[in-house]
Amino acid sequence: MKYEARNLIIKYLNQTASEQELDELSRWLKNPVHANEFKAFAKIDYAIDHIMEDFNTEQHKSDFLSKIRKMEQQKKVRKLWTRISGVAASVLIIISLSVFLNNNQEQAENSAPIVVNNQIEPVKNNAILLLETGEEIALQQGNALHTQNAVRSNEGIEYSEGTAVTTEIAYNYLTVPRGGQFFVKLADGTKVWLNSDSKLKYPVHFPRAQSRVVELLYGEAFFEVSPSNKHQGADFKVIHKEQEIQVLGTEFNVKAYPDEPNVFTTLVEGKVQINTPREQQILKPEQQAILNDNTYALSIRSVNLREEIGWVTGEFIFRQKNLEQIMGVLSRWYDMEVVFERSELQDVKFVGRIQKDQEITEILDRIKNFGIIENYEINEKQVRLR
Repeated sequence: MKYEARNLIIKYLNQTASEQELDELSRWLKNPVHANEFKAFAKIDYAIDHIMEDFNTEQHKSDFLSKIRKMEQQKKVRKLWTRISGVAASVLIIISLSVFLNNNQEQAENSAPIVVNNQIEPVKNNAILLLETGEEIALQQGNALHTQNAVRSNEGIEYSEGTAVTTEIAYNYLTVPRGGQFFVKLADGTKVWLNSDSKLKYPVHFPRAQSRVVELLYGEAFFEVSPSNKHQGADFKVIHKEQEIQVLGTEFNVKAYPDEPNVFTTLVEGKVQINTPREQQILKPEQQAILNDNTYALSIRSVNLREEIGWVTGEFIFRQKNLEQIMGVLSRWYDMEVVFERSELQDVKFVGRIQKDQEITEILDRIKNFGIIENYEINEKQVRLR
């Protein structure tokens, strides 16, 4: 094996490979001989020699080997790296260590998946707009829209600038179904990206010199807030149940799905204050507030922004998330139901990345071909994992 290839593999397994290096590695692995070299290296050279360069004592080495053996026996800790080629729009999934060392791969490759009337499609730009008049408008790809206050743009819909001329505030509701995503530019210039299965309530125009308030009824939204100095000092607030996020001008993400017990608020830049019935907390950039919907317990942690808001740019990045969590996200993106026929599959953990525009069969095929699942079945909008 050449030094360059050996170095690429080490960087991949250490999760330090750059985008360019991952592309290089994916091209190298297309050769079956190279794929076998990769497996052999992961099993012998990397696992024993190169990781141990980081250890200083024989005890550390012994502990490491014990951990690897335990992982292989349990067959639960597996790592997955998904690299999407922008040109070919194909999925490359590489599995390291325990997956390369088990014998399920050939068995999985030999059994064809069962696909009956596949109705599962990648995420699309679509939503339902409820106007202040009570009229509902379906917003789908290519549909035109022109109301008194809003027009359709290339990205989504945009409201005309201005403030309310009466004391009565008129509201619109934007609902994004499972399998959808949508963008709206509010009347104050604030930009909002809505993820699948989300609903936002907002004024058609904001009252002058008053707090600009919107409500995330459920789901996930990323906000790029128009600064308060452009609106006579008026702050911006996002309400979800008993949580209030007070903003002066910033970028942040709120995730509040009804099937999850916590609300996650992630700050990209600027400054926000989290107000709950029990306390107040200030968030700094790259911090996330976690609020329990039932107890109102609030905690703060540092996060990787790319992992938390990758969905805005069309990707799902995950580290040490199990298959149940991953399929939960994909269920919303693809508007599908997932059934695990073997409960142990739910706990298999991964590191990787998936693009929103991939066909679901591409993703499932790669997972299957490396022995993580024995097979899968698609019937209309249901996926069964075996």
